[in-house]
Amino acid sequence: VKEIQEKERLALPLKLTERLWFKNNPGIRRPGLKFAMTPDEVQEYIKCKLSVYYFAEHYCKIKLEDGSIGQMKLRDYQKDIIRLYVENRYSILMASRQSGKTVSAAIVMLWTVLFNKDKGVMVVANKSTTVKEIVRKIKDIYKLLPFFLKTGIVNWNEKTLAFENGSRIQSENRTKEPAIGFTIDLLYLDEFAKIPDNIVRAYYASVVPTVSSISNSKIIITSTPDGHNLFYELLRDAELPEGDVHKNPYKALKVYWFQIKGRRDTKIKLIDEKLQKYGLTEDYVLNYLRNELEYKLYDKVVDGKICHYIKWYEDDEKT
Repeated sequence: VKEIQEKERLALPLKLTERLWFKNNPGIRRPGLKFAMTPDEVQEYIKCKLSVYYFAEHYCKIKLEDGSIGQMKLRDYQKDIIRLYVENRYSILMASRQSGKTVSAAIVMLWTVLFNKDKGVMVVANKSTTVKEIVRKIKDIYKLLPFFLKTGIVNWNEKTLAFENGSRIQSENRTKEPAIGFTIDLLYLDEFAKIPDNIVRAYYASVVPTVSSISNSKIIITSTPDGHNLFYELLRDAELPEGDVHKNPYKALKVYWFQIKGRRDTKIKLIDEKLQKYGLTEDYVLNYLRNELEYKLYDKVVDGKICHYIKWYEDDEKT
């Protein structure tokens, strides 16, 4: 594969049997390609198939905070999110914005279709842009995987991904009546609380019995909170104690804003007029915070400007 990719880079002619990519799109493996893994690749493939965490932290690359592409490093609460999805048939997650809930779901969905035959995944969200963003995340992770982990693609568009192993990921916008044209083994409902109540209740009543009737199927519901609605009711009833007649089968998890690294950090805003009034300089104030008050400071580029932050101390540090 590396030799073929080098020939591509040098614009050398390729034989028909050397064409790797679906419709000549680099990174998207074409179907029907005969490929033998090395012994090491076989071992890595097995490890990824047996552990979604290994797959995520060793082979899933994502866009990092600085805009570069790098290896994903799961935060503790992201491991909890993935564990919730994988270990439970019915799961519901309430999470704050920018918590990584969507990329966690994207990894689980991709892992499901890559390492299993004939699996159907349906993605539903509150609006078309959200649906497309979820599918795009799945695509981006797939394209950056090493060649030996990729399954050949037979359909690749904004709303549908179909793999040569018979698995596929399909998406649809919010609607009262689900367009169920294939077996759904994993139903992912994102931003559930944002879907108007008159739409989501009808959709939920139609699709859940169908999905639940399939052996080993899963339903994953995620959202940021948005008042009293069906999402609130499902989450509330999921948290009831065992034995309560109103408890539903969902396993619940909450991820709060302060669990996200850097969310509690304090941005330092220095006002020039105040510095001049008291005869201070920026360096004096920053050194005072570091040396006298023993705060941990760091810099971060925001909108092209260097900003100073005070790091929030963790529980096992100074508070």
